[in-house]
Amino acid sequence: MKNQADSGGSAEDPLPGFFSDLDELNHAISGANLELIQLDPGDLEVQAVSFDIGEMSVDRGKVNRNLRVKGSLDAERFAVGLFHPGARARFNGMPVC
Repeated sequence: MKNQADSGGSAEDPLPGFFSDLDELNHAISGANLELIQLDPGDLEVQAVSFDIGEMSVDRGKVNRNLRVKGSLDAERFAVGLFHPGARARFNGMPVC
C-alpha cells in the first residue's frame, strides 16, 4: 500500500488508511492491477495499515462487506493472504480453507 499521509481525521480529510470507495482502495495498493467488486449492498468501510519490518512491507486490513477481487499484484513482490475462517475465500474458483 502506498503510505497514507496523516490527515488528522476531520470530516473534510478522512482518516489515513480508511477507504469508502473501491477506486481509492485500488489506487492505494501499490503495483496492483485489480478489479474490486462489492457483492453486498450498503456503505463500504475498509481499514488498512501498512508498515515496514526491515526491507519487508506488511499490509493489513479489514473490510465490512463481501468483495470479489480479480487481477494481479506487483510481480516484484511476494504476497501471502490470510483470511478469517468465516471468509469463504476462493482462489481461482477453489475454496481456500
